[in-house]
Amino acid sequence: MKLNYPDLVSLARSVTELEIQGNLIAKYEKAEDTAKEIATFYNAFVDEVTKE
Repeated sequence: MKLNYPDLVSLARSVTELEIQGNLIAKYEKAEDTAKEIATFYNAFVDEVTKE
């Protein structure tokens, strides 16, 4: 199934938020490092979902 861009962004955001709420994404002392970890997860999720 191929998702359109708005649906993909919405799905990736929701999954990322659930990961954060479930403490499944590492948190660091520096907010910048935590943001990088979140971005890495988000991008990996999008890459996996959009694989053909």
